[in-house]
Amino acid sequence: MALITLDFYSSALKMSTLVTVLAPDSVRIGQRPLSQRKCLYLLHGLSDDSTAVVRLSRAELFAREADIVVISPSAGRSMYCDGVLGQNYFSHVADELPGYLELVMGLSRKRADNYIAGISMG
Repeated sequence: MALITLDFYSSALKMSTLVTVLAPDSVRIGQRPLSQRKCLYLLHGLSDDSTAVVRLSRAELFAREADIVVISPSAGRSMYCDGVLGQNYFSHVADELPGYLELVMGLSRKRADNYIAGISMG
């Protein structure tokens, strides 16, 4: 699996943020582009960040076995909620991030192709 870290400016958060992506590498991608694969948005817990998914779980083994793309956004201690002071983590994860990943990586935004799970705060 390929481990991809994207650092980009988020309009919803009004700051740069990180997202960690596990995607098939050149050996395992075969003839299926990312646009034809299911995606799992895996949300980290309160004291973690987007890298915890890779460091502290078997997400990579699951992703390889299930032939899916795993996406883990960093969300600090936001509870993945839109904030009063402008850091809108719900909007970021639910709308902005899938749109961005569709444009940059060709990932599907179809409801049937996307799943969401998390631990603790996620």
